[in-house]
Amino acid sequence: MKKTHFIQSLFLTHFISSTIAREKKEETVIFSAVGLPSTIDLDLKIKLAAETGVSYKGIEKRKTTIGAPLFYYQEELLTTSCSISHHGNYGAYAFNIGSKF
Repeated sequence: MKKTHFIQSLFLTHFISSTIAREKKEETVIFSAVGLPSTIDLDLKIKLAAETGVSYKGIEKRKTTIGAPLFYYQEELLTTSCSISHHGNYGAYAFNIGSKF
């Protein structure tokens, strides 16, 4: 069975920061950053709070059955997809927020 996927990539000066693949063509907004591994989870929550208007202190990370992170605020799903990476001296994240925001 052949499937078509649509991709959206965020290009920075010297590299691709993030790429998201979807089965349906739709506009998405990708937020991403690189930072320290020890603070990347907090950095992500602060950025997510700024984009959604909720308090970062109430944002909770939960993992799906396959280990992918999703972020919630008071049982409301904030992210439609998220990726977090830790490697050596760097950490990075990329996420999409739901259409409600």
